[in-house]
Amino acid sequence: MTGVDQVRVKHRPRLLSDNGPAYRSGELREYLGERRMAHTRGAPHHPQTQGKIERYHRTMKNVVKLQHYYFPWELEAALRDFTRK
Repeated sequence: MTGVDQVRVKHRPRLLSDNGPAYRSGELREYLGERRMAHTRGAPHHPQTQGKIERYHRTMKNVVKLQHYYFPWELEAALRDFTRK
C-alpha cells in the first residue's frame, strides 16, 4: 500500500505527463481510474509544459556527464545521492 491510497484531498488529483508510451498504457489508465485521478498530457514537442521536471532531468544529466564512473554502482550511488537532495 502506498500513501496515495490513503490521502484525502479536496480536489481530484491529476497526473501531468508527456505523450511517451509508458504514459499511454492501459495499465496506467487502470491504475489512475482505480484512484479516480485525471490524466493530462502535455503538448507534443513542447517540453515547457513539464517545466520543473524537465529542468530536474537536465540538471541530473549534467551531474552524470561531469563525473567519471568506472563501475556501474558508482553511477547508481551518484544518482541515488542526487535524488535524495
